[in-house]
Amino acid sequence: MEFQQLRYFLEICKFRSFARAAENCFVSPQGISMSMQRLEAELQCKLFAWRGKDLLLTKHAKFLLPIAEKILDNVDVYERYFHVGKHLDQNVKLVLSRGAFEEFAEAPIQKFKELYPNIYLDFRRESDVGAEMSVKSEVSELAFCPGPIDCAAFDSQLVCQSRFAVYVHQAHPLADHKAITAKCLQGFPLTVMNEQTKALSLLLDAAKAAGVELWINNQTDSTKTLFELACVEGQVGVATMALQPIAALSKRKLKAIPFQEESLEWRLYLIKKKGAALSTNAKLLYDVLVTHMEKVKKC
Repeated sequence: MEFQQLRYFLEICKFRSFARAAENCFVSPQGISMSMQRLEAELQCKLFAWRGKDLLLTKHAKFLLPIAEKILDNVDVYERYFHVGKHLDQNVKLVLSRGAFEEFAEAPIQKFKELYPNIYLDFRRESDVGAEMSVKSEVSELAFCPGPIDCAAFDSQLVCQSRFAVYVHQAHPLADHKAITAKCLQGFPLTVMNEQTKALSLLLDAAKAAGVELWINNQTDSTKTLFELACVEGQVGVATMALQPIAALSKRKLKAIPFQEESLEWRLYLIKKKGAALSTNAKLLYDVLVTHMEKVKKC
């Protein structure tokens, strides 16, 4: 299996189109199709199926999707270091939980690179738990992580927030709701983010407060898989409203319905170890992130 094949695979999953994926990867549709044929031959299974004009993922593709994302995340870290970082004397680490880059960090990270080209910024994505552990174990001085935050272990600053929502197909029985409660979900099969994220514990706490037991049918660490199951298999996906553009990007016929419970809100924090003094490079990064945060709040 080649890394380029995995990149093509992710683009096809993203756009639900070989042609769009080929255009985005600057290759021909025939080239990307042949690459997928070779990948299917190597794996000895079918990754895609057609339902009319709709391109669907098989169960094998759904299994491969989150694994491919993790592999390519690690490849990107490897390439950044060996093509850039090894030539620099200075570096700083930043860990981002899933969704943090897309929702907040992309712009300030780019700004930091422009301001300090001599500093190698080693940023990588982790689960919510992994982001916290990276700071607690001093692997990284800074991380972005959703709340709730352990104030005894971390100093934190709120970066952004959005309501959690359920994601359902437009034909789903819940699709007519303008807002939802945990109690409304009783009896429906749910797809939620796994225990390495804080979404699951928040949802279970809300269900307990409402006096209901929820049917957790699937757990995943991939929002793409969550949207796929909500669209194709009629699951009820639970994720943050901040991720709604991902669903729209994939042209899925999904509807996002916000929760009424105030406790079901996604809050992203910039964290560091409690009372820890930042290194010179980490302080420079911290200042860029906080400056960007202040600008966002004014807008």
